[in-house]
Amino acid sequence: MQVILIGRGQQPLPGQVVLNSRGVSGQHARAVINPAQNTVVLEDLGSTNGTFVNGFRIKRKSINHNDIILVADQRLSLQQILDAARTTRDDPNDYSLEFGKLQDVWDRYQLLLQQARGNNNMDTFITACVIIAPALLGTLFVPVPGVGTAVGSAVGLAARELMSKNKSAKTQNLVTDIENDFKIQYVCPKCSRSLYGFPYEYHKKQRLCVQCKAIWVKS
Repeated sequence: MQVILIGRGQQPLPGQVVLNSRGVSGQHARAVINPAQNTVVLEDLGSTNGTFVNGFRIKRKSINHNDIILVADQRLSLQQILDAARTTRDDPNDYSLEFGKLQDVWDRYQLLLQQARGNNNMDTFITACVIIAPALLGTLFVPVPGVGTAVGSAVGLAARELMSKNKSAKTQNLVTDIENDFKIQYVCPKCSRSLYGFPYEYHKKQRLCVQCKAIWVKS
């Protein structure tokens, strides 16, 4: 494990994040990095003005790159913590901690895509109901044999076409947003080379970046 201290000061020492604000306590918080479990846990050290993650004051909480972190009134990112951790490493080209966090990025990407597909399946069910219901209602309220069903079916098909267009555009926009957000985060932590197109486990087996030679997985 590695501990990074967070507090007020002038010049950071190795393993420290310094925030120059009167609202930040001298020893405000600390981050505990556990490479074996691929976690970073932020802990408040009894500060006066608090430590916040996504708007909630915390005492101890696991954090990731998507979290909004405030130390008193100062914004803090997970990347700042990882950068401070690297100053204490024997090999400055060791980016194994940063690379390990890409597992969370990949897993979240897969989950969001699955949810998007699930919403699409529900839309398909609703569309089917829209087609069937007018046909049944037409049969009930238009007494001429066959005419009621035909009228109802025509209404249902028109509704289906409209819903299909809206559903397709909505789903595509959602998938595009998910893809764009993923592409921004799923990069080499040193040179920002895109890792898009291959799963996390594939890159993990490579052990280092082919472009900048940053170490992703230590031997």
